[in-house]
Amino acid sequence: MPSLTPLHETYCRWDTTPPNQADVLEGLAQLVTVNLLGVHDTIQLLHREILLRTLGFTQEQSNRILARPLVQKLFKQGYSFAQSYGQNILAPALRHLNFRFPALQHKTLSPAMHYMVGALNGVMGNYLFQHQNPLALPMVFYDHYGQRLQGDLAGRVVIMVHGLCMNHLTWSKNNFGGVGEKLLAQRDHNVMLYL
Repeated sequence: MPSLTPLHETYCRWDTTPPNQADVLEGLAQLVTVNLLGVHDTIQLLHREILLRTLGFTQEQSNRILARPLVQKLFKQGYSFAQSYGQNILAPALRHLNFRFPALQHKTLSPAMHYMVGALNGVMGNYLFQHQNPLALPMVFYDHYGQRLQGDLAGRVVIMVHGLCMNHLTWSKNNFGGVGEKLLAQRDHNVMLYL
């Protein structure tokens, strides 16, 4: 049986190093098992807006529909099913992958994983940090080659800071025509850092 305190597992760490592939699986396992209070209310709010805006119901009509016992029961069962599926099927499967493939601890994230983790941190980074989820990204600098900054700096330093829901790969040649490469080529002794 998986540990009830997953942060004590050997494949999961909480520190300032960028996450690896094992951290992503454990972080996702934690997310699907957490009881997100307010999700139930948010879903009902979305349904209310659909009834009001899309289907043209009045506020009173939509309140009556959503207050029906059958509708409330459907909401509750759907939420319980999703919670049960996450706790009993999805999370154990993700943790089993970490157990089965220990080499994932040493594999860096693929670009697609970087984008997914960046988006999750943009949307719920504070939550991830407060709950010590391994998906929480530390603020670290990467060099021009995508490696974590090591050692001292010399020369002119240019720091490229990405926006919300993005990551250091956002500044790559494909996205912005290699802004970093152009700045790097303009002067000798330029040091490009990507946050």
